[in-house]
Parts: sequence; C-alpha cells; structure tokens
Amino acid sequence: MPDRDHAVNAKARATQMVKKGKLSKESKEKIDAKANKILGKAEKTKDKAGKVKDKVKGLKKETIKHEKIENKENKKHIKKVKAY
Repeated sequence: MPDRDHAVNAKARATQMVKKGKLSKESKEKIDAKANKILGKAEKTKDKAGKVKDKVKGLKKETIKHEKIENKENKKHIKKVKAY
C-alpha cells in the first residue's frame, strides 16, 4: 500500500470480502494492521502487565518532525518581533 488512499480502499475491500465469505478474519486483520500503519492509527496492544494501551504507528515520527520545524519557525518569528 503506497499511500493513504490505497490504505483506506484496502480496509474497505477487506471488510466487503469478509462479509461475502471470501476472506478470513485473520487475513482482514493483517490487511487492517498494515493499512493502520500507513494511516497512523492507534492499535490496541497489551503491555507486560497485561494492561491494554494505544500504540501509535506510522505517522508519529513525521508528526514530531513537523512539530520541531514549527517550533523553530515560531522562535525565529518571536526574535524578529522583539527586535522591532
């Protein structure tokens, strides 16, 4: 799945195929997991203590990267405003 549109489409088609009986639930779960990585959705996982928690995959690193860039730009803007 190369991008978001393909991931959304794959999830929808997998759901349809399970309803028709042409795809197993296990296969659908694999497709959904792969699509969720691309979509950056949270997955429910169990930690070592057995507690259920959200595990975000995919776009998390990219989001952090963009936040750092925004922070740098904001700092530059504040310096310019203070200079006036």
